[in-house]
Amino acid sequence: MSFKVLFLTLIFCVFSQISSAQKYDVKTWWRLGAENVREKDINSRGDDTYFRGNLTFTRFIQDWSKIVFQPGFKFATGNGQGVIHDRRARNSLYINQAIFQTTHDIFQVTAGAISQSHLYARDVVNPFISFPGMMGELFFFKNAKTKLSGRGQIAVPSAYTFGSNSTQVESTPRLYTATAEFAHEFWNDSDYRFVATYFSYQQLPQVIAVDSATQGNSVNLTSTTTGQFIYNFEGFTLHQRMELEFFGPIAFVSQLAFAKNNSAVTGRNEAKTAWTGLRFDYNSENRFYLLGLYSRRESDVGPAELAYGTSFNNRLTYGARLYYELPKEKLKFVAGYEEADPIYKTAIQGNRKLFFIRVEGHDDIF
Repeated sequence: MSFKVLFLTLIFCVFSQISSAQKYDVKTWWRLGAENVREKDINSRGDDTYFRGNLTFTRFIQDWSKIVFQPGFKFATGNGQGVIHDRRARNSLYINQAIFQTTHDIFQVTAGAISQSHLYARDVVNPFISFPGMMGELFFFKNAKTKLSGRGQIAVPSAYTFGSNSTQVESTPRLYTATAEFAHEFWNDSDYRFVATYFSYQQLPQVIAVDSATQGNSVNLTSTTTGQFIYNFEGFTLHQRMELEFFGPIAFVSQLAFAKNNSAVTGRNEAKTAWTGLRFDYNSENRFYLLGLYSRRESDVGPAELAYGTSFNNRLTYGARLYYELPKEKLKFVAGYEEADPIYKTAIQGNRKLFFIRVEGHDDIF
């Protein structure tokens, strides 16, 4: 679909909503950034700039359901040298999410292309991708500031295998998840969230195994295009995020994550990540974050090809990040540095150094 056709379609949808006086909501999110990557000892480097953005259209159907879809655009340009695995966003139009969802206060059902951001499990699945599937969520308690719920999902990971060396007929892959979530907003800008998720991947195709092998997963390769994971992927993840004001304009910020694959051996089955630091509210229009990062993602916590940041797999990472936020403008400037070493040495993973800057924002249009 060309950009012109998509643009005209979106305009038609918006004005049709206006003319029929139906309930709807339109939001934007975008990110503009630049990265500089170096990997010592294997003579690899990469420099690129990128833009990624999407629109979120919500069409409310009376008071019991809604349809949500997110068309987006990705653009990137840059250069690479050596064996850098180029994961830059490709220049394309895409639909990030397209779902039908009921809106009952006790139980709701979601079906369609579901964003995996609801799992809060980056070591297991990328929150920026969507899988076709169905999900149900039961609310044990819910009001304007507090939510306690449980949800279950059956999804189909996006993957394919193509090649003359295929060794078997492949079944449809599956991702099963069960999640419990508690979220509470304290005074002012203080809040807390805790999410626990059980996950199980089933029947992942050979192409996922082959691509994940380059990022440290344990794989039995039978050719350059075929292979099988040595370990299955079934376990649990924990996620906690907190921003708590404790002294005037200063708040403590903590984001902790843990994941474990019960099917892999010790030393290859856990991931631990900690973002900790301070938030400084200079005034109502300016806010600063200073955060430090520690992360250890062992080789077989999840399929690297489907997890967030394939370059984080099989690595011990340290880093720092500085945010400058304009709350009223809904705008954020970010600069960060990370350094990562492979846990298990491979021929194509070296000491990785990354520096990046980016600016991102979001707005409610209607």
